[in-house]
Amino acid sequence: MLEAIHKIADTHFSIQKTFQVKPYHLTGYVLQPKDAEQDPTILYTQNKTGLIFLGAIFDITGNPLTEEHTKQHLFPEFAKKFIHTVSKENWFLIGSPSAPHQVYFIGEPNCTICHRLYLDLKPFIEQKKLAIRWIMVSFIDKTSLNKAAAILQAKDPVVALNELHNTEVFKPIPDNQITESTQQIIQNNLQIIANNTTISAPILFFIDHKQRPIRINGYPSRPLPEFVSMLGRLPDSPDSSNLPVIPEKSDKQ
Repeated sequence: MLEAIHKIADTHFSIQKTFQVKPYHLTGYVLQPKDAEQDPTILYTQNKTGLIFLGAIFDITGNPLTEEHTKQHLFPEFAKKFIHTVSKENWFLIGSPSAPHQVYFIGEPNCTICHRLYLDLKPFIEQKKLAIRWIMVSFIDKTSLNKAAAILQAKDPVVALNELHNTEVFKPIPDNQITESTQQIIQNNLQIIANNTTISAPILFFIDHKQRPIRINGYPSRPLPEFVSMLGRLPDSPDSSNLPVIPEKSDKQ
């Protein structure tokens, strides 16, 4: 069976790891495309019959097993790649740089979940427990770029972000006032995300207290005090090559 997997994989993929899916007698294979721009994927074999499956699988209750395995086995790799790629030009800091808990927050000005999550996290920022490295993106509608640019070009982007989330004072800037450098930053941010995952918001990348890189899409399912407490400090430099990746289901979406 392994010979058949290698026959399929060797041309376009390399096998990164394997895992067992009990009690369904399946073996999962994490395949990394040889094209580095493509995301890894999961392939399954049925141990008794030797059948090979590529795509989403579900258990008898309708539970999406592939989604769980993606969180457990692929998200840590995505997170490590992202933390290795992102640099200080891509984000601005909200909170104290010495805060013990830190997270990359990919946010979009017209994203309602981003809005809610940011407001819910603000008490932890004010208590100097949490620092957010905010990465601004723009993709929801035509006003997103004008709002994102208004924040990035503000004298204090944090003040501008708070105005966006808390008051009616915030005003987008017109197209002719958006600088080339601002457009480049936003485009670079979108490209970094596209290289690491599907473009969406919010997306959270962090290193947990056990030094594992983690990615969560959407609003965390854990109570926020518990979520914040699991965050470790992010590296000062983008180099995360020394970070171990230990497979773990990071959170539910």
